[in-house]
Amino acid sequence: MAALEGPKMDLADWQTDHTAPPPRFEGSQDGGGFGSGGTSFGNVAGTHYRPDLQSDRKSHTELLTQTIEKEVIPRLLRARRAASASEAVRKAASWQPDSGEVMQFARMTIDRDETLAPTYLQTLADHGVPIETIYNVLLTQAAVLLGAMWDEDEVDFTAVTTGVWRMQQMLRALSAAFVGHVANQPPGRRILLVSAIGEQHSFGVAMVCEYFRRDGWEVCSERVESDEDLAVILRGSWFDMLGISVGGSTHLESLTKSIQTSRRASRNLQLGVMVGGPVFVAHPELVSQVGADATAADAAQATIQADRLMTLLARHG
Repeated sequence: MAALEGPKMDLADWQTDHTAPPPRFEGSQDGGGFGSGGTSFGNVAGTHYRPDLQSDRKSHTELLTQTIEKEVIPRLLRARRAASASEAVRKAASWQPDSGEVMQFARMTIDRDETLAPTYLQTLADHGVPIETIYNVLLTQAAVLLGAMWDEDEVDFTAVTTGVWRMQQMLRALSAAFVGHVANQPPGRRILLVSAIGEQHSFGVAMVCEYFRRDGWEVCSERVESDEDLAVILRGSWFDMLGISVGGSTHLESLTKSIQTSRRASRNLQLGVMVGGPVFVAHPELVSQVGADATAADAAQATIQADRLMTLLARHG
């Protein structure tokens, strides 16, 4: 009762205003007027106003009170709870971490207490925050932030490695829920995803792998130390696509050589090559300069661009 908002109305007053019987008009003593002919207003159709209507009124009041208490109020409370739950779901679905929350989470990943970050992510998931938001926004931005903190000497290499490794573990823990039912895609679409030669961390590749698996691709991800390692893999198996993750501009020259080697070694003469990383987001003209076919702003866009590239290659095949 106390949870209900709105104007209050006393039940007794409501009953008096709306359920009292109409006033009784008696016929005049001389038999004139509306009561002429010996018939009064209160005697219409032979029904007289009786004292026992008072007891009927009481029963009606009790019945109405029970109906309000047992049916109306519970429905109102259920509707309010449903509205509150719906609002909570809506807010969770649209939640986006701000810079402070990203910083807080990034520091959790390098904290001595290794349970902090996983517990925080699980809490977000339990409250309905989409896993895609956790993946493509929170985790991705936290990884970028750790890299920036390393560049600015706020943290050392060991801390960054620890944080990135923990985030990869969290990716795996949420993978089943994220991938869910694999999309119904044409069989045989295979992609090789690697970090550029010389890259120290592979979190970006791990993230992209999740999206391609969810989109129905068969994914192979290997750590390659040289162009020859890359060539061996491409000579040994058929791949429709090669994706290379690049952390910075320092590897662009070697990346060009890696792509040339890959195309020569590939069993697929129409191998599609995608590159990803902040440098290509800022300078998309570099994609063609290094010999690649396409890029994407993030992991979610990577599968979309790959599908488009596959369609283009098929048309020109």
